[in-house]
Order: sequence, then structure tokens, then C-alpha cells
Amino acid sequence: MGSYRASFILCQKGVDNNSHYLRQVQNMTWIKIHDLKPGLVCYGFLTCGSASLKESTLSQETRSSVPIIGADTRKIRGLFASGVTAVTTALEGKLRGVTVSAFAPVSLDPPLVLIALANENALREMIAESGIFAVNILGEDQEFLSERFAARAPLVNEAFEGVPYHVEATGAPILEGSVAWYDCRVAATHEGGDHTIFVGQVEAIGFGSEGRRPLIYFANRYTHLRE
Repeated sequence: MGSYRASFILCQKGVDNNSHYLRQVQNMTWIKIHDLKPGLVCYGFLTCGSASLKESTLSQETRSSVPIIGADTRKIRGLFASGVTAVTTALEGKLRGVTVSAFAPVSLDPPLVLIALANENALREMIAESGIFAVNILGEDQEFLSERFAARAPLVNEAFEGVPYHVEATGAPILEGSVAWYDCRVAATHEGGDHTIFVGQVEAIGFGSEGRRPLIYFANRYTHLRE
């Protein structure tokens, strides 16, 4: 039969689910592999082969999933290059912040962003109680500050001594020197495995000096943008 390479995608049900062959593009044949769970189905395509391949030609090894190991998920997560943020909040006169890469804009209208914090992180409980947080996008010259908020350098105390900041709409600390920032109120909270996801309604935004470049994190180390 020759050698074939299989690749897979997930699709929502409803796209020609009764046919093994969804479509053919040159020498590529799409094959329905199996239903995964209600609403999802797995399809594969095999290249360098005949358009008359049957579903039974796929080996059991091809059908089986790859075991998910914690160390591997941590490694693959590190291969996603991202900016670096410091998420901050305030509660009863005490300030706290932590370095966060699990951040994403969600919506433009209304303006929403999300962050994900480990359940054991003290900032999680503080944000849940205060209902506010700021996302400070760190600049390439703020690597040491990122390390401090990540507890890998001298910690920032509850008064943020030595860390210039100001407040805007919510009272969460806005770090001076940030490339940009979001000032948010918690709009929703979701459980996400060993993390908690906070969706923030953006109350105010701001930008640093023009031309400032963001700090980048990739493969467990800091790096910088190149022209």
C-alpha cells in the first residue's frame, strides 16, 4: 500500500458526518476517524496515497492518543512565545502583584480581558475579594521587576516600596514604566483545572512612552523583539 502520513483535526458535528471522505484536495483524503464526545468528531487526512483508502487502513497505533504528561504540557506551554505582565490588586490598604503570562484580550465591545492564576496563588484570593485587578504589560527593561513579582528575586512588599505606581479607576496599582496597562473590575470567574480564570471588565487603559518595547518570554527565558 505504501507509506502514509496521518494528521488529525477536531471538528464540530454537522459537516458531512455520514461520509468517511469529506473532500479530496490533490492527493489528500479526509477520513472520519471516530466520535470523541457529543458535539465533536475527529477527522484525519492521509497524504501520498490513493483516494480510495478505507477507514480500516488506519492502524490502532494511529488511532490511539498520545499520553498527556505534566512535564510535557509544561514544556509545550513554554514554547508559546508571549509577552510578560504583572497583575496587581489592592485590598484594605495592602498591595500585591504577580508575574503572569496567562493573559489574553477577550472582547472589544464590551472591553474584556482574562487572566488565569494558580489556585494556590495568594493573589487569586485577594482578587476574588477585592474584585479589581490591573494588567501591566512589562517593557524589555523590566526583567528584574518581573523576577521580583515571580518570587525569583527580592519580593515586592505590600506597600510596593521601590516600585513606582499610580492608581486610576479601580484603585489597583498601575506600574510606572509599563508598555501599556488595563485597569479592570472582575466581571466573571471560572474554574479552570488547577487555575482560576478571571474575566475583567476594562474600566481604563493607558500607554507608556512611545516606542517602548515589550518584554518577551520563550522557552523558560526572557528574550527581546528583533527588527
